[in-house]
Amino acid sequence: MLKKSTLEKLYVTQNLWISEIAEAKDLEYGEVVSQLKHHGIPIRDPQDPGEWCPDWLHAQYWEKGRTLTDIATAEKEAGRGCTSATVLAKMADFGIPRRKKGARSATTWTAKLDPIDVVLIRRLATDGVKQSKIRGILAEGGKEITKQALSKIVRGETWKDVTDEGTVSLAS
Repeated sequence: MLKKSTLEKLYVTQNLWISEIAEAKDLEYGEVVSQLKHHGIPIRDPQDPGEWCPDWLHAQYWEKGRTLTDIATAEKEAGRGCTSATVLAKMADFGIPRRKKGARSATTWTAKLDPIDVVLIRRLATDGVKQSKIRGILAEGGKEITKQALSKIVRGETWKDVTDEGTVSLAS
């Protein structure tokens, strides 16, 4: 475990990316994130992905589960020319590993939810609340869910697993 003062120096004062700290200290990306949270150090949320910050790209691909094409399309829509090959090259530059071949992206299949959230979603949908409104309600509570995952829950599809972190993995 890194000391709080060390993390503050590297992350806050020197403004290093989480991935840079992980590499320098021979830790996994997630370990650094956990330690930042443990010490109460707020995690930066890069707002301009056009700068190709490694933390933003890692979060988009691994934490939000977006596909290479999805990230490239979002970049194009933001007015920055980009292809999935560009995204893949940037991932290689930053040392961000790819998901296993054939693995589905979390964009389609997972959401950070508690099982009670699933019950709430289904109840709201039954009451005729639009899915966009449900996503807004969850976002206000700090929960993220993709349109695809929400649609699966509303349709009554079951989940395969609920992890200790509360990730609901939906059955395909």
